[in-house]
Amino acid sequence: MEKKFQIVQSSTNTIELRPPISWKVRDYLEDFIIEKVLKEKQIVVSSQWTIHLHLFFDSYSPRFNYENIHFFYKPRTVKENMVKIYNVFIPEKLINEAESKYEKTIELMYEAVSIFLTSTYKKVGKEFMSESWKQVDMKYLLALPFPAAVEDQKYLTDIRDEKGNIVDWVDTVAKDFNW
Repeated sequence: MEKKFQIVQSSTNTIELRPPISWKVRDYLEDFIIEKVLKEKQIVVSSQWTIHLHLFFDSYSPRFNYENIHFFYKPRTVKENMVKIYNVFIPEKLINEAESKYEKTIELMYEAVSIFLTSTYKKVGKEFMSESWKQVDMKYLLALPFPAAVEDQKYLTDIRDEKGNIVDWVDTVAKDFNW
């Protein structure tokens, strides 16, 4: 059965510079949110729409100049697939300035999901999300490999090139068009 809530991991940075976090962190948080929040609050899981929450780790640029996590309230909708796509930008600066980059990345991912849920659904409050955070199995998450191998990151734009290496689709297109 298809999940009605999916977290998608993306970055405005190159493979070498993006947070090297395992897809298993994203998968754990996705399952945790479905079980501990969405099912309990009876939202999303029985909806005809599937929610894709795109978490973008962004490097500072004139286009991406956020100091804190930034949530875009209006989703893009793909009616023929019954999908609503929400975007949340996480400044990489917040990770790079942290003592424990891995732990900070996990915290920021959860915070981004919390901002989405508390901003979108009245049934989900900030206090509820703070209390739920205490149930996250950080021991498990921190035991996952960090930095994760590129093939274990599974960012949205990751593809295999003709040699079987993981490359960023955006970088590939940029080279093809001399961007």
